Amino acid sequence: MKTKTISFFTILFLPLVINASFYNFNSTLIGNKAAGMGGAFTAVSGDLTAAPFYNPATLTLIEGINVSASVSLYNKYDIQYNNKSQFWEAPLRINQGKIVALPVSSGSLYNFKNFAVGLSIILPDFDSYQGLISSSSSNSTSLNFRDESLWIGGSLAYNLSSSTSIGLTIYYTSRSFYSSLLDRSESAGVTTVSNEEKSIKTNSLIYTLGFYKKMTPELAVGLRARLPSIPVSGKGSIYSSVIQDNAPAPPLESFTDLVADERIPQEYALGLAYEKKRKLTWSCDITFSPKEHFYDFPHFSQRSLQEYKDTWNIKFGMEYFLNKWAALHWGMFSNFSSQPDIPDHPSQPYGDHIDMWGFSTNISLFTNYNSTLTLGGYYSGGKGYAAHQVAQQKYVKIPKSLQVFSFLVGTAFNF
Repeated sequence: MKTKTISFFTILFLPLVINASFYNFNSTLIGNKAAGMGGAFTAVSGDLTAAPFYNPATLTLIEGINVSASVSLYNKYDIQYNNKSQFWEAPLRINQGKIVALPVSSGSLYNFKNFAVGLSIILPDFDSYQGLISSSSSNSTSLNFRDESLWIGGSLAYNLSSSTSIGLTIYYTSRSFYSSLLDRSESAGVTTVSNEEKSIKTNSLIYTLGFYKKMTPELAVGLRARLPSIPVSGKGSIYSSVIQDNAPAPPLESFTDLVADERIPQEYALGLAYEKKRKLTWSCDITFSPKEHFYDFPHFSQRSLQEYKDTWNIKFGMEYFLNKWAALHWGMFSNFSSQPDIPDHPSQPYGDHIDMWGFSTNISLFTNYNSTLTLGGYYSGGKGYAAHQVAQQKYVKIPKSLQVFSFLVGTAFNF
């Protein structure tokens, strides 16, 4: 009887972990020049690795017949639960722990007449964590997850006139998510250990439309619309077990080949830029992503609701040419949470709610007429809350902080 009871408990109260994708939309800056300008790039040109993502219409403005470029990031993630250390102490730990290497963006471009055709490969979303999220004398809960996305796409841009262009980028996306939540608790001399593992793999199509207009010789405006994603495929699995030391081990619960769903957030952007060519550029972007909700496993009884709220963000950027062979970039950006506020006493899973701010800077060195080397980095961080199940199915609102320190290396070649 105890075995049957525990097995039923396992099915009915699976400690489902909500997916980690896109809790914040600006966690990874794309490009070299664009990353240095805080992602404020809807009305700015000159970065092949960023243009297909931020505004494909600006591809026709990139100088060169054949262009190739790549950008790599080296990220240090500092994640703290329950405020175990002071927020300001994170920079002191920047040389400790794992540094993640991300080939975040690469691309190639071919210009002919009024057209430009480009290839883009980007890694726009990455998150991972391994460690304790809650600990007490009678309970400990640990989380291990990794979430990453790869987008591969082609772009086409066309000059309507000498001052106006339009563009389209189509991305094929591949997302991989894995999480494992392990909870151990003791009560009245009985030890209970529960474990849940979830994996999801999805593919989608994304269409991004771009418009660019030169209002005056110095002032430009840009528009971008990332349309609703089109699901192509999605599969997932869940493994769960609950074991007590005073009862026979129940059968393991395993659900495979579950139909999985994912909605990549829509995004609409307006950008303004003031540019004195090869001297000084100022830019500002305002972005909006509308609310949306869906279920990770739409046909599974213990599905989890995934929810995005209306989200606004703002970005500022600057480029200043120190001389003919060096340009300095600086940017500041918001990275507000797309997740609803977590109540003080949650009764269901919630995505992490952490409002973040960031700044970036890098320098581009024009080693000769045909090549550019970019070095720099960016920081983003904030404090908020997460909601997880601890102490055998009890949801708890947990303070959480996240800070990302990133070092950037980029190269570009014009032929």
